[in-house]
Amino acid sequence: SARSVLKKIFNLEQRYGSILHGLLKTRKDKQKDDPVHFLFNDLNLKDYSTLLNKYAIYYFNDGMEILVKTLVNHLQSLPNVELKVNQTIKEIQFQENNQIEIATQSNEKYRIDHLISALPAFELANYLDNKRDEILRSRLNQIPFVNMIVINLLYEREDIFPKAAFGYLIPSRENSHLLGVLFDSCVRH
Repeated sequence: SARSVLKKIFNLEQRYGSILHGLLKTRKDKQKDDPVHFLFNDLNLKDYSTLLNKYAIYYFNDGMEILVKTLVNHLQSLPNVELKVNQTIKEIQFQENNQIEIATQSNEKYRIDHLISALPAFELANYLDNKRDEILRSRLNQIPFVNMIVINLLYEREDIFPKAAFGYLIPSRENSHLLGVLFDSCVRH
């Protein structure tokens, strides 16, 4: 029967009166749960900020990747932004006209107004012109860089600490490799 073979479609028809109406309704419901839709809808930023200030830390259900995807989707929707991805940079040169020229391994060149790098400073320095940007290279190489490892452990809340808490930091005088411990009992889910 249609009910057993096309269960989802059958349920949409039964619940919403028609398959089309059901598809439209569930699409709207998904948009409400969609982080991209939530982050860039008409929500007042002051209200959003107030909401986030209630929590010391929070996470995204689909991980931090959703933040990057959201930014990419939003930037791609802007008419004055061209996003280049999956390109290996060979060299970065600062031009006299305050533009930046990016040369890629595939010998393409782009002139841009702004460059945002997520590389550690010492890695970024490797892409700068040796002679022209010697001072900048030197300063980038002086910026300290610290690796950090995050380890997540899961315990039943009652077995560890029955109250809502943020966590604690280890004083630097202890010379510990551990910086601190965070509890998710006050995390915004």
